[in-house]
Amino acid sequence: MRIDAKDALPQKVDEKVISKFMADVIVTLRRNHALTALQSSPEHLRGMARAFGDNLRQLASRDGSTCFAFITFGEANPFSLELARTPAFAETTQRQMMAIFEAIANGKASRQVHANTRRADYDLLTKDLTARGWSQNDLATFSDPARLSASPPEKVCTLVQEWFATHLALGDPELQSRLLAESLKPLVGG
Repeated sequence: MRIDAKDALPQKVDEKVISKFMADVIVTLRRNHALTALQSSPEHLRGMARAFGDNLRQLASRDGSTCFAFITFGEANPFSLELARTPAFAETTQRQMMAIFEAIANGKASRQVHANTRRADYDLLTKDLTARGWSQNDLATFSDPARLSASPPEKVCTLVQEWFATHLALGDPELQSRLLAESLKPLVGG
C-alpha cells in the first residue's frame, strides 16, 4: 500500500512548529554528543570556535541584544528561531551547527583526548586578553557568570567574541587545543 505524503501529514503544518521541533532535535543531538565533539581534532575545535565567532558577529550586526540572546538561550529559543528563518542570519547559524556536527563525526572517527587546562594556560590567555584591551573588571566579569549575565548585552557579546578570537590567535597549538576544549563546553553541551 502506498501512502501519499499529503495524506500522512496534516493539511497545514505551522512553519514555526516545524522550526521549533527541528531546533529541539538539533539541540538534543548536540548535547547528547557534546563530549564526542570536544574529543575532535584541534582543527575541528578551531572550526567550532571560528563558526561561533562568525555567528556572534553576524548577530551583533543586528544589535547586542540579539547576540546576547543567542549566547544566553541558544538556537532553540523563540527569538533565535525567528532569526533562523531570515537568510542573513540563518547561514551563520547553520555553519555553526555544521561545525559542531562535523566535530562530532570527527570525534567518533578518531577520538582525541585533550589535556586539561592548567593555571599557566589561563595566565597566558589573560596576558593576551589584556593586550587586546581587557581591563581587570572585564576579566572579573567574564569569570563570574552572575556578573556576566547582569552586564549590558553589547558588553557580553563583545567579551565572548574577543574570548574566542584570542583563543584562535594563540600561537601554541597544544595550548590552543586545551583552552578551546574547555571553553567550547558551554557552547556544545549547553
